[in-house]
Amino acid sequence: VAHNWAQVDAGNPSFGDVSLVFNTTRVASAVEVAAKDTGIWESAFHSSANTSKPAPILEHDLNCSAVDFPPAGTFEHFEHSLLASFKLWSKGSSTVAQLLRFLERGPMSEVPYTQLGNISIPDIFKYLETDIVANVPFNQGVKFVIAQFGSLFGTELGEALQTWCRQHHLALVWARGLPFARASPSGGFKNVSAPFNQRFVDPASALMLLNAVSYTHLTLPTKRIV
Repeated sequence: VAHNWAQVDAGNPSFGDVSLVFNTTRVASAVEVAAKDTGIWESAFHSSANTSKPAPILEHDLNCSAVDFPPAGTFEHFEHSLLASFKLWSKGSSTVAQLLRFLERGPMSEVPYTQLGNISIPDIFKYLETDIVANVPFNQGVKFVIAQFGSLFGTELGEALQTWCRQHHLALVWARGLPFARASPSGGFKNVSAPFNQRFVDPASALMLLNAVSYTHLTLPTKRIV
């Protein structure tokens, strides 16, 4: 489970074309936050995985001597995990540079979502791992489903996903994601970058499951969309 601080439209492409977004209010008390994807940490630093290495496009960014892996944080208290994450990815740059990257794209950025700048494939994988240490009630714990548009929309599998979401009363959102059907951090995508900020609601979800309203800068409802 990843904390999507970079506001990327789709999930980690290494894990497939479908992602779930959890309801924060239902899972916050059961979240533990790690400074980095623990699989990457294990393969890069831990002796028990000395036969494995992280993906080539990620390995050069890892500062193995920067910091020991810190204790996990919680949903309310994870500042130490952030600092450790910045240090871990500081090879070839600096901790300050990683902090600035976070501020430019992260939740404290003042840039509107539709105007976010490009982010590289390696930077997408620099998320905090936010594991839910609990059994999540499916009908209340899942906020919506995200699917990769390029690989699923208009396909038999994509139609099956649409049907499944309707049956389970889950909103479905399509993400443009990567500009190719499937990608992996082990592939040759180091120099690929894009805004990764393009989503649209599945028409069936918009009609049956959502009540979307647009707002002015005064936060007053002005136009009902559906």
